[in-house]
Amino acid sequence: LDVILILTPEQRCTARMLDWSVSYARTVAGVHYPDDNLAGLTVGQGILAQILPDYLERNYNADKHIVKKKIEKAMFDWNEFVDSDCYKEQRFKAVPAAEPEQCLLPPTGSKGGKSSKSDKSSKLDKSGVTAEL
Repeated sequence: LDVILILTPEQRCTARMLDWSVSYARTVAGVHYPDDNLAGLTVGQGILAQILPDYLERNYNADKHIVKKKIEKAMFDWNEFVDSDCYKEQRFKAVPAAEPEQCLLPPTGSKGGKSSKSDKSSKLDKSGVTAEL
């Protein structure tokens, strides 16, 4: 983005955090190791650095040599991101999930969540409260 936009440090940080978060989500999902994510960010940046100068020249009549210089200046080492000030910013810290105030249990007398004919029917409303039917 630094090549085609004039970003404030805060905007640059937000864009990098978004890139990193998307890649990290693949680790959380169990489909990548953390090193795979860093490699993907690095390789993706490298591929973009190779194709962007020609693309901008062809489609927007940009000076390819100026674009290459901007790319060289904007290259980022993703291996250092978790140690960066950007990564440590408070605005990106996750808030722990709140503990539920109560545990919702199946209605009394039910077996495995299924009510017998003698049980009163019940239904959870949108707030999670059991209502008698």
